This record gives sequence, C-alpha cells and structure tokens, in this order.
Amino acid sequence: MFEKEAEEWANKIYPSDGQAQRYLLMGAMFGYNKANEWHYVKDGDLPKEGKDYLIYTKEFGVEIRNYHTDTKGFCCIPNDMVIAWKEIVLPEESE
Repeated sequence: MFEKEAEEWANKIYPSDGQAQRYLLMGAMFGYNKANEWHYVKDGDLPKEGKDYLIYTKEFGVEIRNYHTDTKGFCCIPNDMVIAWKEIVLPEESE
C-alpha cells in the first residue's frame, strides 16, 4: 500500500521545475513518516497479517504483541484495551 501512496504523491507533487533534490527529500520524509505511523484501533484500523507489532495500551504501556488473524486480536490483550499499534521496522544491516 505504501508504494501506491508514494507513487500517487510523487505524480501529484513532482513538477518539472528543476527542484528535483527538494522533492526527493520531501518524498523521503513522507516515506519515513509513513513507516513510523501509528494506527488507532478506535478507527477500526487493525493489522491484516499475523505478525508481531508494537502496541500501546493505557494499562500496560508499550509492548510487542503478535496479531492473530484467526481471532482478529492481539495476543492475550483484547482489542478494546489497545489504543494504537504500529509495524516494527528493523534497521537494515550495515557493513
């Protein structure tokens, strides 16, 4: 989904006015913000895949929990207790 949004954003924003570096920087900032985006359960925004996510609850704070696609819930914590979740983005290995 991110690739589609980035492509739409670039097609809308990127004019041919000689300011390519400025627009590339803006695109990088857009991508960074999108990758670090929190999703709110109250909006009905739940993960689509069964993998680990960073979640935030008032009672437990920030934790890593697996989202179960079969039960449509985070491991051992009901969805109504989860305020927000985000994907865990690990750094790339460098040499």
